[in-house]
Amino acid sequence: KIDNNSIFDSELTYRNIKAEAISYRINYCDLLHLTNSFQESIDNLELLIETSRLTIDQKERCEYLILHCKRHIGNDLSNVSSEFYTLYDSSQNVYFKIRSLYSAFSINMFQGKKQIKENFEDMKNIIDNLNPNNEVLLFAQRHYAIYYRKFCGDLDKAESLLIQNIKDLESSKLRILYDYYFEAGELYRERFHTHPSQKTYKTSFEFYEKAIEFSKNVGDTNLYHNAMIGRILLQAQGFQITQEDLDFILQACETESILNKVQFQLVYYYLSRDYKILKKLSDYANKLGYYSTSAIANKLSEKQLCFIPLTVM
Repeated sequence: KIDNNSIFDSELTYRNIKAEAISYRINYCDLLHLTNSFQESIDNLELLIETSRLTIDQKERCEYLILHCKRHIGNDLSNVSSEFYTLYDSSQNVYFKIRSLYSAFSINMFQGKKQIKENFEDMKNIIDNLNPNNEVLLFAQRHYAIYYRKFCGDLDKAESLLIQNIKDLESSKLRILYDYYFEAGELYRERFHTHPSQKTYKTSFEFYEKAIEFSKNVGDTNLYHNAMIGRILLQAQGFQITQEDLDFILQACETESILNKVQFQLVYYYLSRDYKILKKLSDYANKLGYYSTSAIANKLSEKQLCFIPLTVM
């Protein structure tokens, strides 16, 4: 759980890696990932691959989780994207083929690649032809909704997909529901940014609240910090930002991986109106390959108003 200072404290203990059943050990690494201990998860998964006899599915799950954690960390996104495509090509399991394919696409979206529209159509056609089950399709369609909103400017299409899938997920209670709540909070915050109304504000706020409540209970600081900072940005459009809000964002910067840290720094310097630092941050984000974030930071450094998206990768 997250303590009163809103910092996740991991007290997990790895139970004898050589004695435990492999399925338990992989689940443990997945739990490390879900609680944002990304590098620890990677280290344990790599050790598992090196020292254990795994089935094909177990090996593919380990390889997928390693790349998934690297994507969260965000140090070398272009290389991680390429590795996801390699895993898609080599995988014998449809589930991991699909997850690898949309994971690579999500990185390309975050980076703001130029061929993103062609990439989307190719990805969607492949996934449709693979005849995915409902569960993995719900994971993929969250990224479809992000694409419709960010790259097509079609908030109506994104909203329709999000709301229908939220209805399906609320009956199944898959964990991805709470990422959907966050995406809905983002969508309605963007609507409020362009066409302010009390109804849109309330809807965005309520979706963020649902994501915050869940993420705080389970210790998912990735979702927790993004949803909290999304709510702060929403409130910043109609209310004065407090020092407590700024302190929270700084604290999130100190505890998150580089991908989230850069986004949260952008928010902090924007709310602090530190335009010189925003320009430097734009240059830094560009070096990391965060081209979309770099472009937004550059606009803000020139005092141009624009929507600031957040990402639960």
